[in-house]
Amino acid sequence: MDTAEIVQNIITLTKQETALELKAAFAEVVHKTFDVQTPTIFEIHEIRDSESEERKNSEIAIDSLDYGSSFVYLEDIEGMIKSAVRGETVSVPDGQRYRLFFPVIEQEKITHIVALETIPEASHVALLEQLVSVFSNNLHLLNVKDRDHLTNFYNRQAYNRMINPILFDSRRKEVFIEQRKNFSFLGILDIDHFKAVNDTYGHLIGDEVLILFSQIMTNTFRHDDLLFRYGGEEFVIVIKDVDFQYVRSVFERCRKNVAAFEFPQVGRVTVSIGYTSISGARDPLSVLDKADRALYYCKQQGRNMSSFYEDLVRNQKIEPIIETNQGVEFWD
Repeated sequence: MDTAEIVQNIITLTKQETALELKAAFAEVVHKTFDVQTPTIFEIHEIRDSESEERKNSEIAIDSLDYGSSFVYLEDIEGMIKSAVRGETVSVPDGQRYRLFFPVIEQEKITHIVALETIPEASHVALLEQLVSVFSNNLHLLNVKDRDHLTNFYNRQAYNRMINPILFDSRRKEVFIEQRKNFSFLGILDIDHFKAVNDTYGHLIGDEVLILFSQIMTNTFRHDDLLFRYGGEEFVIVIKDVDFQYVRSVFERCRKNVAAFEFPQVGRVTVSIGYTSISGARDPLSVLDKADRALYYCKQQGRNMSSFYEDLVRNQKIEPIIETNQGVEFWD
């Protein structure tokens, strides 16, 4: 590979504007440059695995470019777990070829593993490691831009950019709505009386409540649900491809988990939750308005409850929102 090609690859990686675009570009660069099968970029998550008594907390890996694929346990793949533990490149023989695993490190934390299969040359491996370093640095910069510094959830800027593609994907799936049993939902979670927490205990304790609250959310929802800190004590979550029974139970479980938690200094804190179906929706403002209307109903009824917009309308508890059926583009 000549210098011009190396520089062009770096330019390609550094001009990407989102983490997903960066991952796709990196996979394409590696595929074309080294004439290997497109690498898999595994995103690492920690989950609480209730299905097995042996696995209380497990690290899993899921293909960042194919979230529809099932996850794998890191310890089930020899090279992946070694790379994650050691923080270094690991090669595992596989017939006449090798499987290579490269750790992606962001601020001393391994967040992804790049896996590919090839017949490695020492010079190629060294160059791949350098490309992974460029990829890691740019991924971190994009994540800093899109993440709330306190909770590490996506921020409002990221929500504004992501919501239209989310709605488009949901509408695309509605072609076969008659056969579908799973849908997508958006919820707004608002910590009850949070201003009183700040006024009584100060903003440092308020920040501690927000951090612990976000941890409860992380432990309650799935690793691939989209969590946003929308502003102050208000959070938004997008849950994809679940049925109505699941979404009702998971929001109620989150509410109960928060109510049962003993927050240091503050004691008990509660949350109100309003949520709505986004399947087939075109207008992101209407979606937020519906969830917010359900949230407002919770506040009116005494807080510490969860309400489903469609249930409230069906039971004539609130008036339905008239949709414009026109998409609205958010800006950053």
